[in-house]
Amino acid sequence: MVAFFESLLSKVTSRGKKSAGRDGHKQLTENVIAYLRGEFRLIPEDIVALRYVSRRGSFVGMPAKFIRIFDGIKTHEQGVTVGSYRDLDKHLELVLFEGHILGTGTMCLIKKEAGTTAKSKT
Repeated sequence: MVAFFESLLSKVTSRGKKSAGRDGHKQLTENVIAYLRGEFRLIPEDIVALRYVSRRGSFVGMPAKFIRIFDGIKTHEQGVTVGSYRDLDKHLELVLFEGHILGTGTMCLIKKEAGTTAKSKT
């Protein structure tokens, strides 16, 4: 069973390097998957359907990438097209995790609670 999940996880991470959804969202990268597994104890089954969108910006004067993570299956089922970071502004209930990755690689994500609109607590 563990081998199956490891195999599944490796498929997800290998696709994340080259695959963008036709709507502009991407599969999670290895560092984001590792963060979600470590910080939020997510298992591969929880991660498989997750996708993200990002935008460049700055955080406390440092270059950063702001990301939003959502369930690609759920957005598809609800008929929501996610092509960019701002597309989720109208559907914040679909955002599962939100945060930033600094240019140094330091990552901070928060788990969004259903119905909340608060920004990052960093």
